[in-house]
Amino acid sequence: MLSGEYPKAAVLYAALIESQGQSELYSRDYAYCLFMLGRLEEADRIFKRMIAKGWLPGFACYMRYRIAVERKNWAAADRYLARALELEPANQKYRDAQARLHDAVKPAYSQ
Repeated sequence: MLSGEYPKAAVLYAALIESQGQSELYSRDYAYCLFMLGRLEEADRIFKRMIAKGWLPGFACYMRYRIAVERKNWAAADRYLARALELEPANQKYRDAQARLHDAVKPAYSQ
């Protein structure tokens, strides 16, 4: 995965989850691979399940934000990012993303 071999990594993580069962880290890595491959529906389902199970909920909300951005669903993106920041208020990456999102959508609301 670190070398950008997302198709191979996705196959590996799917096999690990099938043989070992779902876990916080396997789910995170598998869903991230799916996101990077553009398989947004599958990735979103896994991130949603992670949030429900309390598995890395800040990260999962952040990734749901990124999926919403890909879909150009700005309201959902803002909600997911706000939730990620509620869970991890000191996360600078999330704060920077929120500032960029607000700067990007502000012109649309000004008209």
